[in-house]
Amino acid sequence: MTSPNYTDYSLAELREALLVIDADAYPERAAQLKQRISEAQAAHQERLQNDAELDEINDIQRFAVARRRERFAAALIDMLVNALATIPFWIIASPLFQQLSNTEQNDLSVLTQAFFWGLGYGILMFVILNGYLIATRAQTIGKYFLNIQVQTLNSQPATFSRYVFRRHLPILLAYSLPVVGAGIALVDILFIFGKPRRCLHDHVANTQVGYIAQPK
Repeated sequence: MTSPNYTDYSLAELREALLVIDADAYPERAAQLKQRISEAQAAHQERLQNDAELDEINDIQRFAVARRRERFAAALIDMLVNALATIPFWIIASPLFQQLSNTEQNDLSVLTQAFFWGLGYGILMFVILNGYLIATRAQTIGKYFLNIQVQTLNSQPATFSRYVFRRHLPILLAYSLPVVGAGIALVDILFIFGKPRRCLHDHVANTQVGYIAQPK
């Protein structure tokens, strides 16, 4: 009788096959099943360690690296806060943009001035709104509400300098580049769908986004 090929069996199927097999009649097949079960269990544990790195936070078993849904929700909150924070800029800068619109030909100096005013205002408001949380908890407002934080790869909270000057500022400048900025932004977002769940700016700064443990 030909021995079944257990290569494509799942762990549950291997265990079921071992339960129903007559080990006395087919000792070699039983030994093969036990070997395959041992290998499948080892592979399963390795996947848990690599993909999940399960940790207990607030008595709930969770992934050590933040899930994409939580990062997305935190990003939406930050985008809403940033959008509201730009309202004063548009009010103050409206005369400058009015001057730009009234210029018969493209005035590079006006364009440059508008760009740097907008970039400077964005950086200033980011620090004002999130500076304290970043310095003390490695979080933005959105991350605070989702209980996640920026961490080093050994799960320690990122310092203010790493967060701002290595993680946030370089990607902000890259986003601001003419033409290629939109492409960089798309690539940055797509990186989160990789196995480590880290955006491009996380790879640049050697960071990850994980959960922050609350005292019990």
